Amino acid sequence: MVREGAGVFVALEGGLPVAVCMTFPLGGDEWEIGKLAADKNYRGRGAGEGVLRSCMAYAAAHGAKKLTILSNRILTAAMGLYAKAGFRQVPLTRGEYERVNVQFEKRL
Repeated sequence: MVREGAGVFVALEGGLPVAVCMTFPLGGDEWEIGKLAADKNYRGRGAGEGVLRSCMAYAAAHGAKKLTILSNRILTAAMGLYAKAGFRQVPLTRGEYERVNVQFEKRL
């Protein structure tokens, strides 16, 4: 289910989806970036970064002042991408997802 106000972005190559990311409001001026995924055959080509940046821009255009990402350290490519996009690791304060063991934030 997609939350009201959410934005979902898909990168296509040859009409096929190669990366996807979504963002949704958490309340107030905080938004979450979630569900970032890229086809393993297209990693390193900028599709993941493109959908992440589209989500960030969408959230900002809809009033976001703080973005949060909940993830897992095993996703090393994603960890690098979040750092490149300016997110910083913060103490884990939310535990509603079973596999989450790291949290990132970015102030806009």
